[in-house]
This record gives sequence, structure tokens and C-alpha cells, in this order.
Amino acid sequence: QINGLSLKQKTGNGKRSVNVSETYLVFTDEAGAYNKRPNEKFRHSHPFYIRSNVRFSANDYRLFQNEIEELNKRYGIPVEEEIKWSDLWEIHKGKYRSEFLKSKSEDTLKGYYRRVFNRAVDKKSLEFIFTVTCVYPQSCYQAEEEVLKFHLQEAMQRVNMDAQPNRFATIIMDELN
Repeated sequence: QINGLSLKQKTGNGKRSVNVSETYLVFTDEAGAYNKRPNEKFRHSHPFYIRSNVRFSANDYRLFQNEIEELNKRYGIPVEEEIKWSDLWEIHKGKYRSEFLKSKSEDTLKGYYRRVFNRAVDKKSLEFIFTVTCVYPQSCYQAEEEVLKFHLQEAMQRVNMDAQPNRFATIIMDELN
């Protein structure tokens, strides 16, 4: 049995404006890990499987990308690299997935994250959609594909509801684990 929960949060001024034939981009990624038959140690270290979806209008996304390029230059992040949320914890432990991170402090990364988030929430089209599966209190015996299907369907239904009647959304995701 999947212990599923969906939660939707609007940001910005909270108002929706109708813009005929507006295009949206939805970026989706997971946090956590899922195992069909997890042992107690796995469930303790991975109590949740969360899929985050971030939606921007195409115009807001172009603006956001330009702002992030400027921010990356300011922070000395090479064009072919990115800062990941997990980098903060890895740097705290003295581990570096990439050479350029060795010159970054925890405070530098915190400042970078704060500036990225501030630029994102300034976009009126920004919307977050989170789906959560809690696996700690009970084992989930669903196949991983079924859990992923649940998360993607929930997000896509909400995106489609918002896209009606004259809007279009493209969902962009990384390779699945």
C-alpha cells in the first residue's frame, strides 16, 4: 500500500492570470530512495521518497536562466558544472564530487542557494508540486515503477488542471534511477 500525499503550493502574489496559449516548463526530480522490500536500516536512512516538480512559464524560465548564468559567474561556477543541494552536506563532511567545489565554503553555498531561491520566487508563474511516499512506518511492497507512476501521474494531473484550457506544459526530467 502506498502512503501517498500530494501537496501544492502557490508562490508569488498567489493570483492566476489567464494568458492564452502560454507555455510552461515543469522540471521534476526525486529526493530519497525507494526499495520494494526495504530492511529496517534502509527505511531509517530513507524514510521518504519525494518527487519535486517546479513549474515556470517559458518567459519566466528564460529570465531565470539568465539570472542564474550571472549568479554562476559571480560565484565562479564553471559553465559545465552545477551546484547541487547535496554539495552542502558533502562539503561539510570534507568530500567533493568536483574539483571546483574545493574552493567553496559552506557559507558560500548557503549564500548561493539563497540567491537562487530568491530569484526563483520572484517569478509570478513559479509553482511547486510535491508528492510524498512515506516508507518508514510501514514497508511498501509496490514495485518501484508503480511508485514512480503514482508520483508522475499526480504531478501531471495538477499541471494539466492548471494548463486548461489554452496552456501547454512540457515536463522535463533527468534519467530515472
